[in-house]
Amino acid sequence: MNDLNDFEQKMHQKYPEMLQGLTMDMTKSCLAWGFECAEGWNDIIENMLEQLQIESNNQKEQVVIEQIKEKFGTLRVYHSGLYSDNVNQIVRRAELKSAETCEVCGKKGEVRGGGWIKTLCDEHANNE
Repeated sequence: MNDLNDFEQKMHQKYPEMLQGLTMDMTKSCLAWGFECAEGWNDIIENMLEQLQIESNNQKEQVVIEQIKEKFGTLRVYHSGLYSDNVNQIVRRAELKSAETCEVCGKKGEVRGGGWIKTLCDEHANNE
């Protein structure tokens, strides 16, 4: 098993089929690198995974997460398996929520430019 942080371990225990890539070889799954974002988005990710699992259970087909990362300042989630309008809406809501949530601490934030585009609160923007 890869070195998962506490949050990744907790999510893998709750959603082993959806997050099977967390325990794969890094050459087999991008998810094997873990969640490639800071912990400020953990609540967004957990809420999204819960909703995706409910949708998977309802449709009797599993959503499989291929990658979770930050890109251009917001959350990006790539998935396979079950595709539906509901799945796409759940993922899109999480991505939109990340654009107003500090990636570092989870407080209200905004997308900020500079060397790297990141979503940060005022405090963490001043520390960058």
